[in-house]
Amino acid sequence: MDFAPTDQFDTAADQQLAPTRHRDDGWTAERQRAFLERLAECGSVSEAARSVGMSRESAYALRRRADARGLVQAWDAARALASEHLTEVAWDRALHGQVRPIYYHGELVGETRHYDNRLLLALIAQNRAAAGTALPSAELVAAVAADWDAALERAGRGEALEEPAPPTVAEKGSGLALPLEPEVDTYGEELTEAQQLGIGCYSHWWHEAREEWLTNWPAPEQFSGEELWVDENEEVLGPYDPDAPEAETPYGMTIERGYARTLTGEERQGLEQREIDQESYRADRLELYRRASFGLANPAERSSIVAANQGHWRFAGPSNSAEA
Repeated sequence: MDFAPTDQFDTAADQQLAPTRHRDDGWTAERQRAFLERLAECGSVSEAARSVGMSRESAYALRRRADARGLVQAWDAARALASEHLTEVAWDRALHGQVRPIYYHGELVGETRHYDNRLLLALIAQNRAAAGTALPSAELVAAVAADWDAALERAGRGEALEEPAPPTVAEKGSGLALPLEPEVDTYGEELTEAQQLGIGCYSHWWHEAREEWLTNWPAPEQFSGEELWVDENEEVLGPYDPDAPEAETPYGMTIERGYARTLTGEERQGLEQREIDQESYRADRLELYRRASFGLANPAERSSIVAANQGHWRFAGPSNSAEA
């Protein structure tokens, strides 16, 4: 589809996707629909805008309009759909590579197959991040993407789907706890839920003297193990008592202390099973490299090795010597 320059394009009010008044920015309903369809194919706002004769900046200006909710929903659904397409492209390139010509003194003398997906994988992550964070609800993005034609029609009428209502306490029952409400730090950057909960301060460690695992994770309900005070070196100071005064060194300095406890039986079993699983997984991966070393790996196995080494791996053998 060919588009005329912005100042010559028809801007009839009854064709507007974000209707408020006669448009003078060139973003008619037809142009916006073509933009969304191209965005769903490539995932690039710049490319999609260029394909309809518009700029990336004007596309984002349109998105920021207060009356463009339908467009915003379709935009984010398009990014989600594009990420699926890019994933397929990534797998195709990982398995089959890209053919690159080889020239010698200006003449084509052969070709080589190149396996480098780092840039494409980064593009996939970027598109998925945009689809997952541009709207408050990932469920809403999925609902819009599930019926793409209806989403385009809805956008053309200036309509939008409503956010699903959060489940009530009765609906939650004994299921998963709802995610925390979004928060920002002092610089206005959105915090992850793990950052909000301070997950980074929790850990577990092996205490040599006691010959057992300890942790500073809060105790679960009906905990019957041992709770302790530990110093900054994770050495046990004594039984945990929140009302006990802080200990001091012989020089009158306060000893920094923190909470610790023994593990529950379930937690110990989980650590033991994880160790077993990790050993089994390492053995499986070692077997994969053995197969590759003798030229026995299939394309999917070779692709897995390349991805695990960030695109840098040289397969042995005269027919497998190309670096991915």
